[in-house]
Amino acid sequence: MSKYKKYDKSFKEQAIQLALTSDQPIAKTAKELGVLESTLYCWVNSAKAEKTPTETGKEADIGKLHEELLKLRKDNQRLKETCEILKKATTFFANDSKRDTHS
Repeated sequence: MSKYKKYDKSFKEQAIQLALTSDQPIAKTAKELGVLESTLYCWVNSAKAEKTPTETGKEADIGKLHEELLKLRKDNQRLKETCEILKKATTFFANDSKRDTHS
């Protein structure tokens, strides 16, 4: 009987994907999956080495798009707040000028 545990291809792929996309350290992911840390690192490194430059480029593009999306959402929220402030100011000054003309 072999002392090495065999993992099927599907499990390895899912483990690699989880290790690459999770915010937690690879060591913690390996522990949760019941895999040796060194084994998961080996799988991840092998997967990275197998990727073609275009796949790596696509991931970089996705990362840039994600950063831009976060920035645009933040800008959008700031602009919405500015519009609300301007609406309130317009209402305030419109009501104030009505009081001045009726005095």
